[in-house]
Amino acid sequence: MTYRTALTISAEMENQSSGDRVEMDPRGILNDLERIWDVIDDARRVNEPPQEIADDQPYVSPLPDDAPFDVSLMEDDLPFILDRLEEGNAVTLEILTEDDLHPDVRREQEESLKLGLSAVVEVRSLVAREGGSHSSVR
Repeated sequence: MTYRTALTISAEMENQSSGDRVEMDPRGILNDLERIWDVIDDARRVNEPPQEIADDQPYVSPLPDDAPFDVSLMEDDLPFILDRLEEGNAVTLEILTEDDLHPDVRREQEESLKLGLSAVVEVRSLVAREGGSHSSVR
């Protein structure tokens, strides 16, 4: 998978787990959300070069967006991830229908949707390629 998709998945897992944690895990998937987030976080520690950025410097991504990114996942993780990404995109689309959305928020949500849709396409291709059985996704 690409670095950009790994980061998008990580953000979606973190976002959904935060909501589920507050609501006492109503969907019964909190452990899976947190586990996948941890797997990607562990992969980031291994794959991202060390980086020191001063507070007054802009953030610079440690890897190019399209860099291959090796993440060890369990057999059913990709279909689960795909479902979560699609849920996140649906929520973003719903937010974007609001007429009184602040322009900055609209721009952020549009960027989020663009990343989410790109991640869905990539994960779908991984699901098709892997056929549901995999231990490491690149």
